Amino acid sequence: MFFVGRGIDYAVCLEGSLKLKEISYIHSEAYVAGELKHGTISLIEQGTLVIGVLTQSELYEKTISNMLECKSRGAYLIGLTTYGKYETEDQVSMCRRWTSTLLAVWL
Repeated sequence: MFFVGRGIDYAVCLEGSLKLKEISYIHSEAYVAGELKHGTISLIEQGTLVIGVLTQSELYEKTISNMLECKSRGAYLIGLTTYGKYETEDQVSMCRRWTSTLLAVWL
């Protein structure tokens, strides 16, 4: 299982991966989405779960592009984004949204 994000979303991915390991003892890793092309993409195989954090509008296109590369290798994608990014549903297997106010409190 992989968590991917850019900027502050990467910090959220690190924390999410850590919490998953602590609670469920499932192995997961967090990666900067832009670094997937530097070897990490080779670990993606059919059925691998990739969770992408997509909360920053200025980095949305780059991150979703990296996630779609994972999808082309057979990954199952979950997108975590804010309200208003309805096009995410068309590109990922499952999409969850939260308000930006909730995100600001959480960070």
